[in-house]
Amino acid sequence: MKLLLLFLFVGAAFGEASERALVTANLNEYIDHIIPDIVDFLKNNGFEPMDIPDLQDGFSVRPLLITYHGELELTKGKLTGLSSLARAGDFTVAYINKIIRIKGDFGFKDLGFTYNYLAKVMNIGPTGGVVGKVTKLGGVADFIIDFNNNEIHLQAFYLHDVGRITVKLTGNILTDWLANSIVNTVTLLFKNVIVKVIENNLKSALQDKIDEINNSMSGFHNTLKFEMMALEYMRLQAKQQQEIYAIPQY
Repeated sequence: MKLLLLFLFVGAAFGEASERALVTANLNEYIDHIIPDIVDFLKNNGFEPMDIPDLQDGFSVRPLLITYHGELELTKGKLTGLSSLARAGDFTVAYINKIIRIKGDFGFKDLGFTYNYLAKVMNIGPTGGVVGKVTKLGGVADFIIDFNNNEIHLQAFYLHDVGRITVKLTGNILTDWLANSIVNTVTLLFKNVIVKVIENNLKSALQDKIDEINNSMSGFHNTLKFEMMALEYMRLQAKQQQEIYAIPQY
């Protein structure tokens, strides 16, 4: 898997550097190269589409002078668009004291989600469908490769940049005051709950892959002949005449 090769190659190349001197590099080209493999993984492992959990939340409406409290139930949720994964900023790598840090911004665009809904308010229970769109969803990934103990650690993985959310209701014609309350409730649930579900699911899958890589590190270290790869890397970067590195493609 190219993600494994990324971690191992970077480790080999930077292992030739001074343990005390900070060395940095840009990984944008290589990250762009492996993103299609990550997208294939998402498609083949239940992330495209991705099931999202049933949700319940209360809401209030005030059609005239009286405030009524209702409850919204969302069921059979689906999320699409995680296959739009792309780099959203620079991915950098830094090395010092036998520790390598890889950090960068990623994102998704044009996400979609659907639900069935049931709204209970004023002794009525309209039902229908929810169709939502999100213009973008950004995040940060931060890894550590620690050659003091030969392990990879996921330092941070989170989603934080939620774009414009639009929600439409299907199946029934509702009064504006009820439709607006349902739309506002769904929008808040996406921002406060569903985004966290997406984050946790992706983070869990990534952590599983890192655990798999950690279990394979020793075998790959001997098989891939890291010393030869590191020498080739250093030969290429010497042409730059500066400490700005470009990861070669293998």
